[in-house]
Amino acid sequence: MTEVVPGEGGGPHRVDPKKSACLLIGVNDYRHETMERLDSVERNLEQLKAVLLDPDIGGFTDDRVRVLGNPVAARQVTAAIEAAGKLAAEDTLIVYYAGHGMRDGEDNRLFLTLPDTERGQPETCVDTKYVRKAISRSPAPRTVLILDCCYSAQWTRDGSMSGGESGGEVAARSVRDLKGLYLMASSPHNRASHAPDPAHCSVFTGALVQVLQQGDSEAGESIRLKDVFDRVRTRVEEWVARQERSDASAPLSMDENGLGEYAFVRNAARRPAPDPPAAPSPPPNRGRTHPGHRHRGRPRARAHRRIRRPVRRAQAGQARPQRGTRSVLTPRGPARPLGRTGQGRGRQRACGGSLRSRSRARRPGAGLRGGRQRRHADLPDRAPLAR
Repeated sequence: MTEVVPGEGGGPHRVDPKKSACLLIGVNDYRHETMERLDSVERNLEQLKAVLLDPDIGGFTDDRVRVLGNPVAARQVTAAIEAAGKLAAEDTLIVYYAGHGMRDGEDNRLFLTLPDTERGQPETCVDTKYVRKAISRSPAPRTVLILDCCYSAQWTRDGSMSGGESGGEVAARSVRDLKGLYLMASSPHNRASHAPDPAHCSVFTGALVQVLQQGDSEAGESIRLKDVFDRVRTRVEEWVARQERSDASAPLSMDENGLGEYAFVRNAARRPAPDPPAAPSPPPNRGRTHPGHRHRGRPRARAHRRIRRPVRRAQAGQARPQRGTRSVLTPRGPARPLGRTGQGRGRQRACGGSLRSRSRARRPGAGLRGGRQRRHADLPDRAPLAR
């Protein structure tokens, strides 16, 4: 990802994925009968994490995107926020929560639910004032808070982070400690959020994922936080307009200290086009492809080698064969008539008679080529005829 350096070319600050951290919290497995199960939360966590890890969009590495599913206690939530804040000490902390939201107490403060939450029992929830304290204690200079729950915009109306603090003290502390916070709330302070299809993301998170995946063709290399929210709000409003429900609502945002001007992610609409697929390579040529060859592309059959049949040498001093019989020339000693030798069964014909031999003479090693040699028996001994 390309980072826009502050002050160069007048570009906005960029959320650096190498120095920032994301914490995705989701609750869907509610055990009490008063709380409806939210299967869409699981889809929210999966798809939002995938977008943040996409090198062409979020650019975060796996060790900087943490998922906390179905935490059992409030302290588990705040401890995870503090740990992620330390990891993002040099840049931006991103906190996301998806689940049921409740309002309770005299000031209708916002509570985030847990798997064991019971409706009407705020002590079984996470009080958002402790979430504010965990964010303020983190060393991260900037925080992006995304709440996908009912009454999520109540965060902006809560007047205190801890008991006894006034609104002015909260504002001063925000400037001093948080240095910047941008809130994306899925619903107003008095309306519910929507997750009509358990097989898909909720309406708000689904719109957020689509905006990040598709980008903005009119924007530059990066998309600012406020531009991301504006496009998300437009998509949710279009969904609300198609519903015949009186409780349908649109999301809200809060920008503290101008954090909305920060470039949030890389613009997916500006990602480079993928390289065209390589042309398939031709199949390997396994034989000759001469134009006159009968079987094009097939290997030519190898000619069989002629088997040299060794001729057995006659031993020296042996009697000459009778006239009219077939004999074999040997380099040593007289010629020997071919008869029954036990070395094989062959067929021989005499030059002028009817004598036949049913054995074929053989000799070891390389000898005369061609196997059978003919000569008259009365010829004198001499060396084998050269072929």
